[in-house]
Amino acid sequence: ISPAFTLSQYDNEAGDRSLTKRRSRVSLDNIGVAFNLHEGSGALTSFTVGFAYNKVADYNYKSSAILPGDLSSIGYVFQNHARGIPQSYMNSQDSRDFDTPDFGDWLAYHTGLLEPGSISDQYEASNVGSGLKSHTMRTISSGYSGEFNISAGANISNTLYLGMSIGILDIYQKQDIVYDEGYDSSIPGELNKLRYRQRTKSDGVGANFKFGAIASPFQGFRVGVAVHTPTLVDLDKTYQAT
Repeated sequence: ISPAFTLSQYDNEAGDRSLTKRRSRVSLDNIGVAFNLHEGSGALTSFTVGFAYNKVADYNYKSSAILPGDLSSIGYVFQNHARGIPQSYMNSQDSRDFDTPDFGDWLAYHTGLLEPGSISDQYEASNVGSGLKSHTMRTISSGYSGEFNISAGANISNTLYLGMSIGILDIYQKQDIVYDEGYDSSIPGELNKLRYRQRTKSDGVGANFKFGAIASPFQGFRVGVAVHTPTLVDLDKTYQAT
């Protein structure tokens, strides 16, 4: 059994502002057990099986950043990124027509942040509010990657040692990125707050196989061979943004 204690610290500085985040976690990184099922004087000297869980990765973390307000609005990022997207395509009411990289542009267009420009297939962030005073971004992630392992080992006449294992990987992560802009504007109809939230979820399983052998044909000499397959993973990823 292998418990773990993790302490992380995140520091961010921008202009005259600074932000420090600390987080501590207690987790279980490994637990395993082995059973010696056979011990004898015949050709099969011993045989052992084992079961274990190993944490491969920890996706639990948080970070945040606050930036001065005299920077460009994210609206102009959408404006530049949307350049070249046909307006007939942008007018689609079905968000599923858009791939993930262009989805934010589509949202900005359909919420009125972007409008058609004077040049074909170009857009303008004409509805950005005045008096931009703050940018805030938060990233919140949770999840894990862990491997369940089934293994076996055999000793044959103290001259041949065989081992194998099957690993089954379990993967899950949910990540939220939330970006906010605030404005001083009090002009009716002008933007006074903007929030762009993106969420990605990953869920999957994987499998791998390992085999090894050591031969000792005479005392003082050993030769071994090992084969490790890649981990084959079936991963489902979903994305949404508002």
